[in-house]
Amino acid sequence: MRPTLPLLAAALGFLPAPAPAQPEPAKSLFFVAATSQSYRFLQPWEKNPAQRKRGIGALIPGNRVIVTAEITADSTYIELERPGDGAKATARVVARDYECNLAVLEPTAADGKFFEGAVPLEVDAPAKAGDELEVWQLEDDGSPVVTKGSLLRVEMGPYFLPDRIFLRYEFKGSLQNKAGSFIVPAVRGGKLTGILLGYNADDQLADILPAPMIRKFLDDAADGSYQGFATLGVRYSRTTDSQFRRYLGLPEEVGGIYIGKTVKPGSAAAAGIQEGDVILALGGFDIDRRGYYKDPDFGLLNFGHLITGRKNTGETIAATVWRAKQKIEVPVPLLRQNPEDFLVDPWMFDRGPRYLVMGGLVFTELTRPFIRSFRDWEKTAPVALRHIELYPEQYAEGRTKVVILAYMIPTPANVGYEKIATTVVEEANGRKIGSIRDLHDALLKPVDGRHQIKVSAPDPVIHLDAALAEKIDQRLMANGIQPLSRLE
Repeated sequence: MRPTLPLLAAALGFLPAPAPAQPEPAKSLFFVAATSQSYRFLQPWEKNPAQRKRGIGALIPGNRVIVTAEITADSTYIELERPGDGAKATARVVARDYECNLAVLEPTAADGKFFEGAVPLEVDAPAKAGDELEVWQLEDDGSPVVTKGSLLRVEMGPYFLPDRIFLRYEFKGSLQNKAGSFIVPAVRGGKLTGILLGYNADDQLADILPAPMIRKFLDDAADGSYQGFATLGVRYSRTTDSQFRRYLGLPEEVGGIYIGKTVKPGSAAAAGIQEGDVILALGGFDIDRRGYYKDPDFGLLNFGHLITGRKNTGETIAATVWRAKQKIEVPVPLLRQNPEDFLVDPWMFDRGPRYLVMGGLVFTELTRPFIRSFRDWEKTAPVALRHIELYPEQYAEGRTKVVILAYMIPTPANVGYEKIATTVVEEANGRKIGSIRDLHDALLKPVDGRHQIKVSAPDPVIHLDAALAEKIDQRLMANGIQPLSRLE
């Protein structure tokens, strides 16, 4: 094909080259729909009914779409839809992190045609309070909706998981719920400045997952070897009380956070930071008495951003520590705490709980989702299990996980024990139990034809006839309880 005269003239320098296509909602956004099925933690061999989640993702360079990880959680099917003509494509997850609540998607069929005519959004630079932002939405028919508003403040707060905080923008503007979701992109100057996490219509406020965290996630995932976000791994308190400061011997001119506990595994524990230390500075930034520092981009921020925002997993950050009434310098290797590294898994997505059923006894590894599975859990979840969640270090010796007898399905094998539930398994057939795999292996070796299972309460030992329990297991499987175990 011969080039047209204007293009040829532009190539020879006689005419300016055509301006590149500019991003706009209809060209840069895509509907994202996911079908998900989460596991039932109280009946771990089953899944909950399928749910349909919907949001709007932004096209980024490389023919990929970025959206919140929350939409893709426990997904069995993900679909992208073009806003213009409604064309659809099955998608897969390329990279995902539930802690920072981001996921990158791409079509499973890599023919490149699905994104023809689309314009990717570049990731924005850091914004500041007072900047004007646009929230891009799509009507259900694909028509664009643009709402202007302002960035009120930059702060630290949770995204999806309640105990992980990251950099966050707060947006002020009047939004309408289009296409059934407020998970939509925010744009500044034609660049992706964030993704809305939700919207409070009464206050007209929205929390935004900001561009600096999006860029950090994408940079980390670019080489296919995702490291994730490090954590310091401490429980701390402020040093604002004057009497407390005198007790610690803290000079008036310093601030600092008091370390009440280090969490294993974690960066602080690996560095040798101890209970009773006061961290005065991280990475050269002084920390004040409330745990804030002066960030060069955003002003006062919680010190957590020095770990999650300004450093990467695998790097080292210098800590100035007050110990025994003197300053010391401590290099802190930055580590990521994966959920499976904890004694009690803090969250579980895309995988089922480990469990074992024998003779009607239902065993599982204690997780936070199990505790949250109780209706009105803050009032009804067993106090003993909540204590383990809050103080896991008291139960860690000899365990990688805490195995519990969740409850019993009444059968002839467990007559007399039917009311025992939510109790910790200590031993089985003479073997200490530190994981569901330990329990499985122990139950392969009954003692004199009987299983002896020691639990924390109320009865010290449960005795089961091994042959009868095996017959009961066959009946349970015939009645739909299968498989009888999930060990990985």
